[in-house]
Amino acid sequence: GREVAMVSTTEGPALGAALMAGVGTGWSSDLVDAVEQIVKVEEVVEPEKKNIEIYNASYEIFKESYRSLEGVYANMHQRFKSE
Repeated sequence: GREVAMVSTTEGPALGAALMAGVGTGWSSDLVDAVEQIVKVEEVVEPEKKNIEIYNASYEIFKESYRSLEGVYANMHQRFKSE
């Protein structure tokens, strides 16, 4: 039952990389400061109370799925990592 902040960007990963580069180059003092300067929240969405049990059950299924795939992820990392 957590609220979700909807932000104005559709390019989250690229923006995150740019913000981290900004911190690394001294443009911003830290990542929190960089996010506060650039990222704009357009809307905050509250979960529907009637669906909280469904959300929680779905999250438990997600966590179980992720745990069951951890070995696959590790194998992929070993097989495809840069040398």
